[in-house]
Amino acid sequence: TQSSLHQAALQCLVKIVDTAETKQLRAEFERIDIDKSGLIDVEELQKAVAKFRTDIPMAEVKSVIDRLDYDLNK
Repeated sequence: TQSSLHQAALQCLVKIVDTAETKQLRAEFERIDIDKSGLIDVEELQKAVAKFRTDIPMAEVKSVIDRLDYDLNK
């Protein structure tokens, strides 16, 4: 299932990323996760993208979420 594949991919990623990188990624995730839900929604991702002053349209941000949202909880 996709869930099993998702878990396997995450386990592989954890083995590749070292502790310092993991801490940095966690800190970045927590900064983006404004409502502290443990999930990054479209609006939170859009705000994070806006901080970098890029011209990525909301539709493209939503497309990224749609491709990565394995739980379909957007």
